[in-house]
Amino acid sequence: MLYGLLGYLIRDWRLLQTAATLPGLLVMPFMWMIDESPRWLIVNGRPREALQVLTKVARWHGVDLPPEAEMKAVLEEQKAEVPVGERRSSVEKVPSSIVAEILVLFR
Repeated sequence: MLYGLLGYLIRDWRLLQTAATLPGLLVMPFMWMIDESPRWLIVNGRPREALQVLTKVARWHGVDLPPEAEMKAVLEEQKAEVPVGERRSSVEKVPSSIVAEILVLFR
């Protein structure tokens, strides 16, 4: 809705593109401050970093984390949720899917 209103108010397409791009450019310098998702860190075998992120978030919100032993159990439980065969990255899956799509095209 906002871009529709901007398009109505700003008739020059270059100025409209600049106005639409500015919010993203303003956020980019702060992207280094955003931590990875604790769940992603656990799935990718980095539980210590996940615990650090959770500690940082808890401190930010003024909440005490459970004892570390309990946290490790929760982290291991999260890791067990993802089947071993599913741990491949999506980049590794792409070549086979492209080949399958090409074969379907020329069928």
